[in-house]
Amino acid sequence: SDTIDYDIETSTAKFRSDIVQLKDEKHNVLRTSTLDYCTKDSIAVFHDGGSMTMEDGQIIESEHGIYDTGLKKVNFIGDVNMYVDTVYVKTEALDYDTAAKVAYFTRDVDFFREGDMMSARRGWYNRETETFYFQDNVHCMSDRREAWCDSMYYFKLPNDVMMLGDAQVQDTLKHITAVADYMLYESEIRQLTLSDNAAVAMRTVQNDKVDTLYCGADNIIYNVEKFGNIEESEKVNAEKRKSEILTDAVSAYRERVQKEAQ
Repeated sequence: SDTIDYDIETSTAKFRSDIVQLKDEKHNVLRTSTLDYCTKDSIAVFHDGGSMTMEDGQIIESEHGIYDTGLKKVNFIGDVNMYVDTVYVKTEALDYDTAAKVAYFTRDVDFFREGDMMSARRGWYNRETETFYFQDNVHCMSDRREAWCDSMYYFKLPNDVMMLGDAQVQDTLKHITAVADYMLYESEIRQLTLSDNAAVAMRTVQNDKVDTLYCGADNIIYNVEKFGNIEESEKVNAEKRKSEILTDAVSAYRERVQKEAQ
């Protein structure tokens, strides 16, 4: 800092400068312009804006903050922004554990990644496992899909999404709606798996007539991949299942009985 005023009675060092910089033993760097540091409790308080850059490049900034260097925890308060590679998170309160590398979103949170956006009441982010978790009124939007659920996991490295509890996904381009208590989207194979009260509704328009097909099952697998890119074995199995579904069970039984009688 440019200046330091030390208050002996409160054991507080007051740092004032265009840029006040505090670095811990893990090389996490806190930058601000107004910092009060209590040498007795090892607690730093900043006002009027500040940002912390973690050793791995993650950045968190806010209007105010409290850094307990003994507990290795930082409370970011007011207009909080977190930047993690291609992910941007905005909230009003965030608690960060610098030892465990876990960020806790304690108030309404908005999540942005490229063209996708998500909002929820609270959640957390584990930097070590690259996992986000959101809960309460989870709402997701992209250029062609919209989704709701009670809670959601986003696994950043494989780019997979798991939705739990009263989950619903709408594909506005293909006019498909899927509901289930459990949904898992696997990005690498572009596949959506539904289970627990799973159902799908597909709306089609032909000759100005609207028709909706409903399908329910214990488990439903929806391939987002184009049909031409699906493996041939999967197509063969699908055709077999389709043939079994469309078979008249009564006629098949009678035919089998007649053959056995001969």
